[in-house]
Amino acid sequence: MLKRLWRWLKRSFQRLFGNKQTPRLEKQRRVEPPKQLTDAEYESLFLQLLTEVNDGLSRGGAKGFLAANRINEAKLVEWLRGFGEKLLALPTPNDELAKRMMLLGELSIGEVSDVAYDIGRRLGGGETNRQGAEDAEEREEGEAKAEAWFYQGNEQDMAGDFVGAIASYDSALKFKPDYYIAWFSRGIALGNLGRFEEAIASFDNALKIKPDYYIAWLYRGIALGILRQFEEALTSFDSALKIKPDLHDAWINRGMALYNLGRFEEVI
Repeated sequence: MLKRLWRWLKRSFQRLFGNKQTPRLEKQRRVEPPKQLTDAEYESLFLQLLTEVNDGLSRGGAKGFLAANRINEAKLVEWLRGFGEKLLALPTPNDELAKRMMLLGELSIGEVSDVAYDIGRRLGGGETNRQGAEDAEEREEGEAKAEAWFYQGNEQDMAGDFVGAIASYDSALKFKPDYYIAWFSRGIALGNLGRFEEAIASFDNALKIKPDYYIAWLYRGIALGILRQFEEALTSFDSALKIKPDLHDAWINRGMALYNLGRFEEVI
């Protein structure tokens, strides 16, 4: 029965969070016009973008930043040209800012990248910037490969090829070890093979990266319950419920664990 529950919960999760919901969410989204920003606001947002790019923001992430802040790219480019001229007129170089601008340039997100790269090259540039750009490109390629392996694993999992899915998730994790959803999905596939101790280890890895991932706490508790480690299972369900108090699956499974411990009043 518990194995059937495992699969039922998995299907429920896919219905709740699967791609079928996406069109409805898209229809509800309102398109808002770009912001009219002051020079100070452009500078603040641009420097924030450069900081995130320096921290490893991908091409998609940079585009998302502009979209999320409703920035008019043409206005941003116009402001950036003037900002660049002011920087180039300063008597002292700014190698760090130059490096970050060239990293943005290497992301190739449009004219803003071209202008930023040119300013960065003239402002300081050099081998350090090229190396940083190469590192950013390598990170982005690694993330793309990780996502490709992850989605392949999902397809294999849906087809019932759990062994193949685990191999694909492992490949994704080689490129992106902190891919917590891949760790979680790997745990689900292991659970469907009856390898519950390994599944728990995968859920633990996901939770080390994202401690508030309540779904991983839930499935960790289910796996522990299957192994008849009911006290530890309770701890996992309680951790899930601290994060999401209305998670009914956690309440139900918590009751099952209490029943197996003979704590019937608490079950009620």
